[in-house]
Amino acid sequence: MPRMVIVVIVAAAVGLSALLLLSPGADSEAHSGNDHCNVITLWKAIKADPKNAVTIVAKWLWNCLHPHFSTPAPKVTAPPTEKPVTTTPSQAPPTASPSPTPTPSPTPSPTPSPTPTPSPTPSPTPSPTPAPTPSPSPSPSPSLTADVRVVSVGFGTPATGSAGAGMRFTGNTTVRNFGPDGPVLGDVTFVLVAPADCAVSPPSPNVVQDTSLPLNQNVFISRTWTVTCSQAGAHDFTLQVDVVPDPVQGAVDPDMTNNAGSASGATQVN
Repeated sequence: MPRMVIVVIVAAAVGLSALLLLSPGADSEAHSGNDHCNVITLWKAIKADPKNAVTIVAKWLWNCLHPHFSTPAPKVTAPPTEKPVTTTPSQAPPTASPSPTPTPSPTPSPTPSPTPTPSPTPSPTPSPTPAPTPSPSPSPSPSLTADVRVVSVGFGTPATGSAGAGMRFTGNTTVRNFGPDGPVLGDVTFVLVAPADCAVSPPSPNVVQDTSLPLNQNVFISRTWTVTCSQAGAHDFTLQVDVVPDPVQGAVDPDMTNNAGSASGATQVN
C-alpha cells in the first residue's frame, strides 16, 4: 500500500482518538498510561505490515477506544494495613520524674534605712572679750593747798668730848602751815651731818611722819642723837631739816623754796 495512504490512515486514526479522548465524559484516567493508544506503537505496527494497515488501525482504535465506551469497574481501594508498632525498650517513653516542689524563697525583709544622726549644731565660738583699755588714772584734783615752811632750826652740841665716848646732841625745828588750807599733814625730816670718824645714832635721816600742821600755827618738833668720835680734835656738825605735805593726803605746796632750814655746831674731842 502506498506510504501516503498509510500516513492518511494513521492521521485519521489519531485525530479520531484525540476527539474521543477529549470529549466530555471521557475517562482520562482510563487511558492514561494505556500502551494501545500509543501512536508510535501504531506506526511501528503499520510499518512492519503495511498490507494490513487498515486492520492494524482498526484494532488499534478498538483497543484504544474500548475503555471509553465501556463502564469501568470501580476501583476498590483497600484500606491501608496498619503496622503494629513494636515498642523497643529504647523507645519506651521515659518515666517522668516527679518535679521537685520549689522551695519558696523567703521574702526579704526591707532593710530599714538608718535614721540619720542629726549633726550637732556647732556652738558658736565665743568672741574674745576685748580687754578693757585701762583708762589713765586721772590725776587727783588737788583738794588742799598748803604752803608749809621751816620757820627755824635749833641745834645743840657739847663743847667738848672724849674720843671714843658718846656725846649727846639735840636738834629741833619750828614748822608752820601758811595755808590757805589747813590743817594738813606734814612729814618732817632731820639729817645730822657728822665728820667721817663719828658715828650717829639713830642714823640719819630721821623722819617724823604725819605731823598735823594747823593753819597759821607754829609746830615745834625735837630729836636727840648720840655721837661717838674716834679721833681727837675739833669736829664740826650740821643739822638739816625740811618739811613737805604728806603725799597720801594729796595737799599741794605752792612754794617749795621755803621748806628747808639748817643749823651748825662744833665740839672739841680730846
